[in-house]
Amino acid sequence: MFNRTRIVLIIFVLTALTIGTIITYGEETTTIDNKIVEAYKIVYKLGRMGIDVKNLIDKLNEAQKLIDEQHYDEAEKLIDEVLEDARRLEEQAPSIVFWRDFTKAMTVVCLASIPVLTYLFLPRIYLDMWYKLKRKWVVKK
Repeated sequence: MFNRTRIVLIIFVLTALTIGTIITYGEETTTIDNKIVEAYKIVYKLGRMGIDVKNLIDKLNEAQKLIDEQHYDEAEKLIDEVLEDARRLEEQAPSIVFWRDFTKAMTVVCLASIPVLTYLFLPRIYLDMWYKLKRKWVVKK
């Protein structure tokens, strides 16, 4: 009888410890999962705007690997870093998009103007050089 009570007590204690551990990790992982989902949403939004987010995605993938390996503290630090960088990029996004589009437009304008400028100025430059080079020639009668 005494052994049965001892076995039941040991099973009860082990069950309580296991359930307590699962609940603790469950709360921690839901907090981290919420953060990583928020980070992915911001990074996705930035990526759709055309901003380079490759480094942020790499960090988020590494954080997910750390979560899979149950290194929650390191993963949370990495996710917080990604969130900070993503929010900073989100604030700067309109400026980044404007200057990227402006640079592309100016490149197109410069490339499109090359044929027009060549058409207008090449004959004049050629004629001017021809006159300078041929000026000293003498035609004999």
